[in-house]
Amino acid sequence: FEAVDLSDSEKAIPIQKIMSSPMIVDGKVVGVIQISRKARPGEPVGPDFTQADLAQLATVGSILGKYLSELPPTPLVRPKAPAKA
Repeated sequence: FEAVDLSDSEKAIPIQKIMSSPMIVDGKVVGVIQISRKARPGEPVGPDFTQADLAQLATVGSILGKYLSELPPTPLVRPKAPAKA
């Protein structure tokens, strides 16, 4: 997502800080959750993430992972174009 080439006026603000945590349910990884801080070079980006922040993200990840793992699977199928007459 950072590599999308946009015009200069629409360039994405780059990620300066990021933390990630697995979503673990019953000992299995069912996904990953990430939080980032973005800023243009030279702009304040905020403090570094702390171990407490990471612990909270892991807690949220386990809650979301449990919810996501209980959802029924949905097929990733594109809708078919209407038939030409």
